[in-house]
Amino acid sequence: RRVSLTLTMATEGSSKRRRVAVNVSSSGVKILYDLPIEPLVYVANFLSMSSRAMFALALADDGSFTESNSRQIVGDECETLDFGDEKELAAKLSDGDIDAILRRVDAVNKLKILRLTNCINITGVGLESLR
Repeated sequence: RRVSLTLTMATEGSSKRRRVAVNVSSSGVKILYDLPIEPLVYVANFLSMSSRAMFALALADDGSFTESNSRQIVGDECETLDFGDEKELAAKLSDGDIDAILRRVDAVNKLKILRLTNCINITGVGLESLR
């Protein structure tokens, strides 16, 4: 089922209104990856870097969310990833998740500090993309 909603994006000196159609699942939950990228990037700016990376990974799980969209959500300044703030979620991350996050943030070129605090389900295979 599709629902129409109006998004208002406010920037310095201007305000843009945009009407979008959003898919809604049978449980009534809006599917975020159907939203335009702009509001997702805006929301992501309020998250920590590790939360942004996991947010981008979650949205990419659909398959229609592009690498470019993920990079916009993560941003250009990804020097530190610290999963210590996300204790409950970090404990659920697998090597595959860590690998995908590192690829999304272009870790081999940008990341300087990686803290895997609370990542208890990884063996280290997911760090291969750092080579």
